Formats: sequence, structure tokens, C-alpha cells
Amino acid sequence: MSQKTTTVGAYSQTFIIMQIITVSAMIALLYLVIPTDSTPFMPLLVGAAIYLIWSRLSMLVILRAHRTGIQFLRANAFAPAIQQFERSYALFARFPWLDNFRWLTLLSPSALSYREMALNNIGYAFVQLKKYGKARERYQQLLDEFPDGEMADAARNVLASIDKRN
Repeated sequence: MSQKTTTVGAYSQTFIIMQIITVSAMIALLYLVIPTDSTPFMPLLVGAAIYLIWSRLSMLVILRAHRTGIQFLRANAFAPAIQQFERSYALFARFPWLDNFRWLTLLSPSALSYREMALNNIGYAFVQLKKYGKARERYQQLLDEFPDGEMADAARNVLASIDKRN
């Protein structure tokens, strides 16, 4: 049941539009606040800098466990990956607004919620460790929480495969 898979990120067009609107509004506000006499592009540059700093800080701070989990998965270190994705899931379960408004809080246009990604990655790691019972629990949890989510069909396929083994 060991497999090499790559999940291609699905993007939400709505989230991309919301990001564009937010950045545009921020830059428009900066044009009202920052004098443009000597440098007319200064508000644009400040807005771009704020956007880059915001996105990097959110990745470094809020998405630390998620990013570390991905690094462990890529290194085939599945047990530590599980621990990191558990931490990521717990953070987003405790503060769901971070995930629900990820287009603003994380500047992420991802159609997949970070909780859904965490559950999928935990299930995948358990499959790689041949801990099918635990994998089944996480994939079932994914389906319970995100029955119409982007990963639902893949979770159903893995569950069917696990059930065939038993």
C-alpha cells in the first residue's frame, strides 16, 4: 500500500479575488495616508512590502507545524510528520477563523483547509507506517468533518483499499 503521491494544490477563485480586493484596498488606503508628492509609487511599494512581510510571517509562525510536517513527509520520516500535522490540526481546530479566513490571515488562496490537509497527511503517514487502523480513523474523521471537501474522494478510495486488506 506504499505509494508516492503528490497533491496538487487547488486554489479558490473566491479567495484569490478576496486577496486582490484586500491588497487593493490596503494600497488605496496607503495612498490616502502616505504623501505622494516626491514618490508617487511609495504607497504601492509600502503595500507590497506589507503583503510580503505578512505572508512570510504567517508562514513562519502560524504554518510552522504544517510546513515542518511536509518536510518530514518528503524525507519519509512519517512518525515525526504525524506529530507536526497533529499540532497543525490542533491549532486550526482551536482557532478555526485562521483557517476559515485563510485568504486574509495566511494570505493563502488554497481551496483546501489546513485541517483537511492535516487529516489527509496524518492518514497518509499512518498508511506508510502500515498502521491501517489509525489511518482508517483519520480518513474517516476527514470524511466526517469534510464530507464534500476536496480530499473526500481520495479518502473514500483509501478507506476502501484499507477495508480490502482486512
